[in-house]
Amino acid sequence: MSDRDINSPKAIIGAIGVMVMVPMFFLVMPMYVGALSDDYGFANAQIGYLISIELGSAALASLTALFWLRQVNWRTVVLVFLVVLATMNVLSILVGGAYEQLLLIRAVAGFSAGAMMAVALAALGDTQNQDRNFAFGVTGQLGVSGCLLLVLPYFIGRWGAASIFTLFVIACAIAVPLAYWLPSTGKTPGTARITGRGSLLPLWGLAGSAAIFIGQAAVWAFIERMGSAAGLSPGSIGIALGISVFAGIAGALVASWLAGRKGRRFPMALAMIGEIVCLLFLLGGYTSAIYFAVVIAYSVCWNFWLPFQMGSIAEADVSGKFVALITLSQAVGIAVGPALVGPLISQDNYDPVVLTGIGFALLAMVLFLPVTAPEREQIPEET
Repeated sequence: MSDRDINSPKAIIGAIGVMVMVPMFFLVMPMYVGALSDDYGFANAQIGYLISIELGSAALASLTALFWLRQVNWRTVVLVFLVVLATMNVLSILVGGAYEQLLLIRAVAGFSAGAMMAVALAALGDTQNQDRNFAFGVTGQLGVSGCLLLVLPYFIGRWGAASIFTLFVIACAIAVPLAYWLPSTGKTPGTARITGRGSLLPLWGLAGSAAIFIGQAAVWAFIERMGSAAGLSPGSIGIALGISVFAGIAGALVASWLAGRKGRRFPMALAMIGEIVCLLFLLGGYTSAIYFAVVIAYSVCWNFWLPFQMGSIAEADVSGKFVALITLSQAVGIAVGPALVGPLISQDNYDPVVLTGIGFALLAMVLFLPVTAPEREQIPEET
């Protein structure tokens, strides 16, 4: 038995707090990349490898969680890895621009973050209202990201890349008291299966998650370049992207309000149709005004979809283990999307980006159809 009810407000706030504070390197990635480039003089290829190894290590940690997630004390695991992550961030400051040392340090940091994210996602997935709680987590990430992206340029200008790693240390410190609110374990994994296809449902969902992240990452990686092609100044593009982050909060909050009211299939279909319509406006040329509107609306639709996606995987995961692979599915999408579409872009023609986003959105909708079936009969496993 858990020493704290997984559905208690403290347990939910603790899991959301870990979900927000731990992946800080990803939430402020544009500033992170800029600081590494400007302060340390790293080339684009070096930065790419550094980000990839941190993200890849986080994905590896989520994969290993399949074997330990339901066997360990969640609170202890998170507290230990918070100490490891904070230590790695301090070491990142001390080594400065020593690239080989920084690669190793950030690999350990990424693994620590991935392990803690697996616990946070499993904890929220074990709650009674997964959609609402995941929506609150996404809202928290967007709010923190939006605020930090506004103020970080000032601190980076004064203290360089050290200010980014100091922020990461502060985030670990904030997460410590929140981690104490986590239960030591979640619900007991179920022994039921879903008639005819139970064991495959979370895998369909994870495949759908990877698909939508491939399309979304392909679009988001080149969205700044698409704005430039539309004739917008860097300042105007920055404003559009900044507004889109905060607009995304509206999408997540609406998802939290709808949670449990309309099922999942209808809201997810609505969100994905909205994304596709937005992308269609960018096909074959567009004005700066259209770009501005599309970037904001696209963010709303995307963040409206995301909590339902995570909730549907968590509910379908009777074993309680596969929810840890949500991080892996997202990391695969983020890594594959830009690499897939990049070679297809010629000069200022970004139609391949748009078509990739639309194609993988449609694929994700299809993959989630069995996962979001309105009724699934639970029957005991044969012994």
